[in-house]
Amino acid sequence: MSDSQPKVTVVVPTYKRAHLLADTIPSYLQPEVAQLVLVDDCSPDNTPEVAKALMQRYPQVTYLRNSANGKQTTSKNRGKALAQTEFIYFGDDDSILNPGALGILLQTAKDTASDIVGASALYLRDDNDTEAAVIERRKLASRADDVVNLSRLRFDFAARVPQAVEVPVCHASFLIRADAAKAIDFDTGYVGNCYREETDYLVRCRASGLKISYEPRALQINLPPSQATGGARGRGRLSYESYALYNTARFLLKNRQALKQADRRCNVALMLGWYVRGRVSAALARAASGLSRKLSGRS
Repeated sequence: MSDSQPKVTVVVPTYKRAHLLADTIPSYLQPEVAQLVLVDDCSPDNTPEVAKALMQRYPQVTYLRNSANGKQTTSKNRGKALAQTEFIYFGDDDSILNPGALGILLQTAKDTASDIVGASALYLRDDNDTEAAVIERRKLASRADDVVNLSRLRFDFAARVPQAVEVPVCHASFLIRADAAKAIDFDTGYVGNCYREETDYLVRCRASGLKISYEPRALQINLPPSQATGGARGRGRLSYESYALYNTARFLLKNRQALKQADRRCNVALMLGWYVRGRVSAALARAASGLSRKLSGRS
């Protein structure tokens, strides 16, 4: 494939996010893209109609619909199987990929001889938040450990680093060589919100010998929760946290050896303990914040 030809197939799984697709999907159709595969996980909304309109407007878009809800892992496996390009990029249906991001990721893959290059993931807090503000909030990191500490399950994929850095895993939105992507499938055994499914995939990629880098200049902006309804977060808090705990435990136990290969400090018992402590601390902080707001309202 010549340098002038589009090299990337974008795979975007979607579920109950028809209201977002007209805004998010076009952001992925950058000059490097030959095809975008939108995989609908049997959404009960008007996703088929929105997809039809997108295909009429953008000839690069291909639409697949799962016959039954199989979660994002099934959708990603179906989408990547269609790729005929050198690279695949896994995107999200509730995110905007900044202009030029794919070109940056491709160049970084070439310059660093990386098999996988992850984008930087920035999150808008609410409807009043702006891209400029979220970029301003990014923290400067000097070490790979500041971006990914796998042994503590700590990740800062919004971090600014001076240049692309090798990491054991990256964010769920990443560029990968198509042959490598097709050699390893996403694990469809994750349930509910499928929490950790992408980390599972990346840890196994790393264990197979693939090189993973984090590229801070390629930005993917996640829409605020008020807009990004549906998808894996379309459940109550208790349900979400329960699935997250189950899937985290499954991920750790299943990948004991692969985790050790990625980071010798990994100890699955300690990692699960740190995860639970972190989630409990976050829940207590939310409760304290809510109580404080109630008390302030009474005064």
